[in-house]
Amino acid sequence: MFVNLGEENPINAVLFCSWLDPVPLLEFFKDAYPYFEVIKERLIPRTSFLSFLYLSRSNTIAESYRKLTPNGFQLLGFKSTPTYEVLKDFVNEHLRVDQFQDFLSTLVLEIKNLLLEKGAKHGNRCGENASDEQSLKHNPEAKYSGYYKGYGYKFDVAHDLEQETLPLCYIHMEITGRVRHSLNRHPECEHLF
Repeated sequence: MFVNLGEENPINAVLFCSWLDPVPLLEFFKDAYPYFEVIKERLIPRTSFLSFLYLSRSNTIAESYRKLTPNGFQLLGFKSTPTYEVLKDFVNEHLRVDQFQDFLSTLVLEIKNLLLEKGAKHGNRCGENASDEQSLKHNPEAKYSGYYKGYGYKFDVAHDLEQETLPLCYIHMEITGRVRHSLNRHPECEHLF
């Protein structure tokens, strides 16, 4: 279950994602596809899958893919079950790293609007967590951390604790960067609470 629209009314993530409007998220893929206008309709369900990946608390694309039944794929807008490779390529190859934070902010705004429309509370009790992510072995942009004993990045995430740890804000930083406490006061996140 993902969202509680009341104590007795949990909604699962795939159903919730089927209610989200994926069109504002398509803007992030215009530059990735030379024939964007021609294939735009095929990208709408893929964008819904990306929203599901984010909201289903899966650790990998494969885990999200396995969670979905043929009916789940239909709810996300697919006419038939796509291959794993199509979705993996869409997520890994067509959303640029420098767009990821803006993509998540746009997604969270869409989630916030839908929660308000459904009468659900949002952002009343928040928690914050930072975690590290190892980089690929030869990534020239990654920094070394003596604390984590490896090269990589750090992510500072604020969660809505009443909505099953709904991520509200995501800040990408160097692995040696200091975590900013109170992300709800961070200029890049304050509009999301």
